[in-house]
Amino acid sequence: MPLDKAKEKERKRLYHIANKEKQNERNRLWKLNNPEKVKAMNKKAYWKDREANIERKKLWAENNPKKIKITRWKNLGMKVDDWGSFYNKYMKTTSCELCDMTFGSQEIKKEMKCCDHDHISKYIRFICCQKCNNNLAKVDMGMMFVLLELNRYHKVN
Repeated sequence: MPLDKAKEKERKRLYHIANKEKQNERNRLWKLNNPEKVKAMNKKAYWKDREANIERKKLWAENNPKKIKITRWKNLGMKVDDWGSFYNKYMKTTSCELCDMTFGSQEIKKEMKCCDHDHISKYIRFICCQKCNNNLAKVDMGMMFVLLELNRYHKVN
């Protein structure tokens, strides 16, 4: 009897290896056709180990601050040629590149470190304080308005 169980287990393992791609495709299609069930299953699995999931996410965030910061910048649509060197520059910068105010607490908005970027090309220009960043954003919006008006003027004439 134990020999039959071992043979059956080996047969199942070999079948799984031989049909792995077919099974993966079947699973993928099932997930596409049953999004509510997938969501419920994921929610159930999350809540089952909620505390462990939260701790794992916190630990990952503590170990990957560079990835988090760069991902946030990319999600905002900002561009730069070399993200690694820019991140290092950002972390080493202690004062605003425009007004030389020393960055203080991140809780005080006007002392917060920001990345100013061109709103048309999306490329990062300066590492500056919140106040300078807001002022440059107003200038950019004014310039965009002027460019739009010039474009409209040339289309009419």
